[in-house]
Order: sequence, then structure tokens, then C-alpha cells
Amino acid sequence: MVKLYKDLGKTAKKLLNDDFICGEKKIQLKTKTDSGMTYTTTGKLLSKVETIAPKDDKDTPKEQLIETLCGDLSCKYKLSGATMTTKLFTSGMLTQEVELENTGVKGLKLNVLGLLGEKQSLLATAEYIHPHVSFVAKADALAKAAVTSSMTVGMHGITAGVQGTLDIESKNVNKVDAILNYSSGKEHEATVMLMDKGKKAKFAYSHVRNSDFSVAAEFEYNRDKDSKELAMGTKYEVDRDTTLKTKITSGGSFSVSYIQDIRANTTLTICSNFNVIGDKKPSHRFGLALVIE
Repeated sequence: MVKLYKDLGKTAKKLLNDDFICGEKKIQLKTKTDSGMTYTTTGKLLSKVETIAPKDDKDTPKEQLIETLCGDLSCKYKLSGATMTTKLFTSGMLTQEVELENTGVKGLKLNVLGLLGEKQSLLATAEYIHPHVSFVAKADALAKAAVTSSMTVGMHGITAGVQGTLDIESKNVNKVDAILNYSSGKEHEATVMLMDKGKKAKFAYSHVRNSDFSVAAEFEYNRDKDSKELAMGTKYEVDRDTTLKTKITSGGSFSVSYIQDIRANTTLTICSNFNVIGDKKPSHRFGLALVIE
């Protein structure tokens, strides 16, 4: 079955991004009722360092640690064949998502996501998957008249795709991206992407070396900024309950993430990040997450 555009190169993306939660302290509690309703409560303490501009030429810029406490409460349930997810945030924002998989057309799935807060939106998405073709179209009914769509075509492990946004009023196509992906199944995957009408290019790969060790890397080139960025990471499953992940970038950032299943349905994640380049100011960040289901 061919993959959706958003899922191409997903294995490398997950290895290089998931579980690296530096600057975040999170606790999450999930419970499920006998009727199938799922409640999720999440609390986060976000930390970031901001540079304060000097008041005059004699002063020097100063760094200040900013911490923000936020959270959300969500409820996921089924109603009349549709999956409903209601989420309330401490910021006052409310979202309602409706997902319908049994549309009567094989391979077609519909999704509507509404947002109510300082900004309102109503995003409708249609996904269609065929053994060799996939198509996605999405539009915000409350925003400007624009439709974002993507299409992939694949066979024998090779998939090509394109994505773009059509501004209906000006009839211009913006943010055109293209992708070429090869996957051998579960062992390895390689992806080449051209983004923003060729202004950016990215190559990524992932390789499952054996049942407990995986590697991934990503190289991105920005033509306008003439910048090049490289990131590489590893994932090692020490045992059935312990996973260790590492990531290093060409900018000198080194991250380590330790994931431990304390007991059934309880996972602790500890992450640390620091600079390894000597000419940069030392900077260390820490992250912690506890998920109880």
C-alpha cells in the first residue's frame, strides 16, 4: 500500500525528533473506560532562554530564563461511527475533531478539526489511499480561500509525490514541494525532498541495523541562506524496557534521551542537550516526561 505524502521519510523523522524533549517537563495521565472512552490530562512546564536587549550602549545583552506552565484535557470517544476528540487548553482554546473512516468508499477518510479561541478555524481534510496512489486535500473554511493538496504514486518500494497550496483568489500555486522515496519495508528508507519551489533540499535515510539498533541521518540545504545542516541519530533498545537515543547536529548540539518503561503502561523519559563546540557559549537543557496509562 502506497504511503501518504506526510508519511514519507517518517521513520527517520521520528528517530531524530521524538523523545528529545529538552526544555520541557511533562506529566501525562491516560485512562480508558469500559465503554471505550479515553481521557488524557497533560501538564507541561516549558523553559526557554531569551536574550534581553541592552538599554544603552554601555550595557551588554543579558539572558533570562522564561518558564511557562500549560496543560490540556482531552476526551476521545466514538459516536455514530465517527471518532470524536474534544480538547480544552489552559490558554482557553477549545478544539473539536471528528474523524470518519467508514465513509462508504474504500480507502477514503474524512476529518474535520474546529478551533475556538483567540483565532477560529475549521479545517476539513479528505484522504484517499489506493494500493498505488494516494491523495490528500485540506482547506480551512474560516481562513482565506486556499486549498492544500498532495499526491503520491508508488510501486515496488519507490514512491514519488508532490504537494502544493492553491490560492483560489489569485489562482497562484504556492509552497510547491516534491519528494522521492525508496523503502525496502522495515529495514531501511531513503528520501529526497525539494521544498518551497526548489529553494530548499533535504536528504534523509533510516536503517534498522538489527532488532535493537537503528540509525538515521538528515541533510538540509537552504539555497537562499546558503546554509547546510546535518543531523544524525541512533536508537538502541538496551532491553525490553529500556531505550537509549542520541542525536548530534552540525551546529554542535548533542542530545541524549533515556526512555524507561517503569512498569506496564508507565513510561519515564529523561533528555539532556548541550553544545559540544568549544567556541560556543556552554548551554545545557534538560527535559523530563512521565506518561501513565
